Amino acid sequence: MLRGIQPQRGLAVLKRTLATDAPLVEKSCASITPPYPKLIQKLEHVRRILKRPLTLSEKILYSHLVDPEKSLAGGGKIRGEAYLQLHPERVAMQDASAQMALLQFMSAGLPQCAVPTSIHCDHLIQASEGADADLKRSIISNQEVFEFLESAARKYGIEFWRPGSGIIHQIVLENYAAPGMLMSSLTISDSHTPNAGGLGMLAIGVGGADAVDAMTGTPWELKAPQVVGLATIANMGAEVGATTSTFPYTPKMNAYLKATGRAPVAIAADAAASQGFLSPDDGAEYDEVIEITRVADLARQAQAAGIKTKVAVAYCGSEQIRATMERDNVTATLEGVGAVVLANACGPCIGQWERVDRKDEENAILTSFNRNFKSRNDGNRLTMNFLASPTIVTAMSFSGKLSFNPITDSLTLPSGEAFKFTPPSGQDLPSTGFAAGEVSYYPQPNPQPQPDVQVAIKPDSQRLELLEPFTTHFGQSNSRGLELPSLKVLMRAVNDEGGDVNKAFDHDMNVSGTIPEIAKSFKARHQPWALIVDENYGEGSAREHAALQPRFYGCALILARSFARIHETNLKKQGVLPLWFADKADYSRIGSGDIIETVGLADTIRGVPGASIKIRVTKLNGEIFDIQTKHTMSRDQLKWLEAGSALNYIRSQI
Repeated sequence: MLRGIQPQRGLAVLKRTLATDAPLVEKSCASITPPYPKLIQKLEHVRRILKRPLTLSEKILYSHLVDPEKSLAGGGKIRGEAYLQLHPERVAMQDASAQMALLQFMSAGLPQCAVPTSIHCDHLIQASEGADADLKRSIISNQEVFEFLESAARKYGIEFWRPGSGIIHQIVLENYAAPGMLMSSLTISDSHTPNAGGLGMLAIGVGGADAVDAMTGTPWELKAPQVVGLATIANMGAEVGATTSTFPYTPKMNAYLKATGRAPVAIAADAAASQGFLSPDDGAEYDEVIEITRVADLARQAQAAGIKTKVAVAYCGSEQIRATMERDNVTATLEGVGAVVLANACGPCIGQWERVDRKDEENAILTSFNRNFKSRNDGNRLTMNFLASPTIVTAMSFSGKLSFNPITDSLTLPSGEAFKFTPPSGQDLPSTGFAAGEVSYYPQPNPQPQPDVQVAIKPDSQRLELLEPFTTHFGQSNSRGLELPSLKVLMRAVNDEGGDVNKAFDHDMNVSGTIPEIAKSFKARHQPWALIVDENYGEGSAREHAALQPRFYGCALILARSFARIHETNLKKQGVLPLWFADKADYSRIGSGDIIETVGLADTIRGVPGASIKIRVTKLNGEIFDIQTKHTMSRDQLKWLEAGSALNYIRSQI
């Protein structure tokens, strides 16, 4: 277990001792059981509007609408077109992104969260030597952040999962997920949040300002996603661009809920399923259809044969899983064949991997978690990451070669004999139940706010700062009314004008520098600016900083060939106008130092029928031309832009 010693301002330094065999206790399920009768009643209203069979994801999503009549607009085409205003039932945040979300929530001036909310300390723990050393080092290096999160959690009645308790997605699955629930999860990206869909709910990755919507009780706005029939595990849906993934309710979900101390949720889900709520309707249509652990047993086979892994790291996901693995000798088996068991944190999955071998060398790794774009795991752009199941990843670790086929190939033992794996076997659930592990990791359920708690932010902090509201772009200093002021183009893409990364130009001063340096210079002389960017801008940038920093330095508009979903929403929330090229070829017509102006934004804000937004470009040589753009701004989002940010608008309505 992980036991706390020497508490320091509410946060403990931890060390590992022996696991406890104490069984899990039944959880308090009042706040984690969806209000099924209310949801089913609202769904009947939705059926009267749409008059067609519904998929499971539509049932869950539409039953959480604030106003079905407003969002569904009397029927017609909804998927990919309509903006839905929703009330999620829960918010979960990881430590890296929760900082900015909490700072924004604090600025709203509310005494507590409107929905149950939890914070999970998992992203700031860097994987290097192993669980004990990594956890201790990360707590020391991030103590300021952890103390801020813990104090804010106490003040506002938020459940706080300490460092070492586990990965947010596994904790959610074990403690909060319920069939038919809608949850917004503030994570580093939306790639892992759908993991909870394996328990029949909709868990959607969002940015910090979206999480604040739910935390303040403000309707959360989401463009109605298209629905894909996908035969895969929920966590891999992001690999085909899915917003989230879910599955119909099954007896195995019932068994898992009971095994993790949530029998009341299982009973309520059974009743909802009997009314057809937790499965798709017959005849439901999909926009697209895609066809697409036995780890310990393999390790035991290898151990018996006397072979060890060439290289392998593993992590458990949560304290509950770690304690269960230790009790059932799974950890000892993995370590016995050479695997390094890391802390209950995200580690290599999100790039928190201090990898010392193969730096700047071409190499290959296999992982059983999703997301494998360049530099994702170890910061090395030459690392090729192949995705596979835990069973395949484990088997391949003993060979060290991508050419190895564990189904047909053999390994050579030290004795010279050939060894071949037999198909592994395992259990869906541990036969003796889950072990609780160190119970001090588990927060008090449904904590009450403690308004007298002082949120811990050091006056000289280099990592945290209370937020001041952004000013509107349409103030007295802007002579263009409801059009954006004239904007200087800071740079185009990853500066493809010079081929350099993190390099921008200030043509007025005839200097170049890093993007923040040039942005600071623009801000100092009150010059608002814009970015011209390429495809999928903001990929992997769910962190609020990726939108807040440009806004803080004076960015008012970003014109892209396309945007990553969460980042586009983050920009809208902070009062940055995201526009799309109507003709992607126009991207190369704009360069750094050009002046751009919006034409038609004022009519768009006023709601003039047929209004569109053009960009008027004035080149450095004096040439002037217009470019047509597209946008995804809803009526409410235009109000955010006019107010200077979503929080400014929310504050004005409270």
